[in-house]
Amino acid sequence: MEKLDLLKFIKRKSIYRRIIYILMIAMLIISRLAKIYTNTIVTVIFVVFLTVFSILEYILSQMKSDASDTILYGSKWVQLYAVMVFEYFVSENAFLLSATGLLAIISIIEVILHKMDFDAFDITVKKICCVLPAAVLVCLMYGRMSVLTWICYFIYKICSYSIAFYIVAFYTDQEKMYRTKNNRLLVENSNYESINTKLLEYQEKVEAVNKQINYQKIDLNRAYRDLEETNVEIESQTELMKYMASTFEVPKCINTIIDTIIEVKKAKICAMYIDKDVYMNNLPTCAVKSFYTSMVERFKQEADAIFADFSSDNYYPKLFKGEQIRQFKFIGDTNICAIAVLPLIKDDKKYGYMIIGSDKEKFFDKGFAYYENCIMQFNISIKSTLLYLQMRSMARRDGLTGIYNRVYFTELFEKAKASAKKYDYKLSVALFDIDKFKLVNDTYGHLAGDEVIKTVASIDEKYAERCSGFACRYGGEEFLLVLPGKGKEEALEILESMHEEIKSTVVNFQGTEININVCIGLSVYPDICDNADILVARADKAMYYGKENGRGRLVVDNPEIDKAIG
Repeated sequence: MEKLDLLKFIKRKSIYRRIIYILMIAMLIISRLAKIYTNTIVTVIFVVFLTVFSILEYILSQMKSDASDTILYGSKWVQLYAVMVFEYFVSENAFLLSATGLLAIISIIEVILHKMDFDAFDITVKKICCVLPAAVLVCLMYGRMSVLTWICYFIYKICSYSIAFYIVAFYTDQEKMYRTKNNRLLVENSNYESINTKLLEYQEKVEAVNKQINYQKIDLNRAYRDLEETNVEIESQTELMKYMASTFEVPKCINTIIDTIIEVKKAKICAMYIDKDVYMNNLPTCAVKSFYTSMVERFKQEADAIFADFSSDNYYPKLFKGEQIRQFKFIGDTNICAIAVLPLIKDDKKYGYMIIGSDKEKFFDKGFAYYENCIMQFNISIKSTLLYLQMRSMARRDGLTGIYNRVYFTELFEKAKASAKKYDYKLSVALFDIDKFKLVNDTYGHLAGDEVIKTVASIDEKYAERCSGFACRYGGEEFLLVLPGKGKEEALEILESMHEEIKSTVVNFQGTEININVCIGLSVYPDICDNADILVARADKAMYYGKENGRGRLVVDNPEIDKAIG
């Protein structure tokens, strides 16, 4: 504990002592009002005595001299012994006796801690000087109190003196710790001063050298920052390349590129626009991320127009600054002051663009190399994705008709069945077969038969797309149309329309007109068939029933079919 804390502690105890004086005076006044005159004269004398000493103590504490401090120290001993004498005379008054006991504890702490030299022998002597008068007082009290009261008083004195000595011991230990710490700090400070002197001498020697290399350090720091920035860019492009090599999802690649540019280059806006039919996408793809939230929606509204404006320009990046950027309406009232538009080119054809914007005019002073590298990696990813999608499409689609084949149909149908069962959806399955197809092949040849198959397949796929279903070539001249979410009535309406279109379609082959017709079997879960796993089989049975009973018919699955076919 610091010495300043100890001084505050002693000062606080003096305040407590004065409060007890005031309480004793109040007790005296109350006793007089209650006409209780016991110990009144003694109390008055004692209070006056302590008041005089308190005033004297205050005056001496303000004088700040060795003589005044010695007198002050002696006065504290006088006050302690005066308290003991007063305690003898007020032994019959429990309140005054308790008050003097508190005064004794405070006085003991003050006289022992006053000089603050904390010598062990000195403290021991002070304790003896406090205990011996107290012991005499306790002996004298024996004749003035009953035995039981004296025993309580004796225990009270032991406890109060023990508390006082404990507090003294606590602050003595704290002071010793402070002095030990202070001595150690003084030694360390001395060492530091010696070291500091040597450092000052060394500093004078190197100061001249430092002045010479300051400019070199500035250049080196600049080169280091550039190198660090380059390393970050290389690492980001490496991670970007790894990611794009691991996925064939173009929208995710686009978002990853935008996020990387925003994070690494600290651009305020970054956007990419991809035209339709680039990676088997039916609609243009647009992604944008901006520091300004309002700019995002405005850019999406303007994205198509920007592509139309820049699609005819040269194949090099274009930089816009100052008033030039006002042609971009999506900028709005933001503080964007530099915009770069980079074309996306594949096979010498523009298929989109990248836009980067910043609120710093010198943002693009280092060129466009980083962005062009990102675009180059994206072009590689586009080619890989397109090749993958084409191969996947080839694996899933029938080579002659272009609609889904039977293998992929199995995968799609399993998902449709699972959804129908889980969410209690309706599921309609129609299986149909071209009537007298063998006769077409025998009469007009297999090439004519292929044209008939392709015609029926295109109509099947058209209705599948229109009704959110899927179509497939199930066998040679057999086709399937699956309509998730459609019940019996909806499915019948769709199939009747499709059947009419097939019947009215004429296939022209080498100047020959070929009329076609189909026989359709329909089964619906759960309207007709409560087991989705046998829907195709039930539709096949309904179609077979139609072929056996006149061809060119739309037959709905029903129990009579089982009886008729057996």
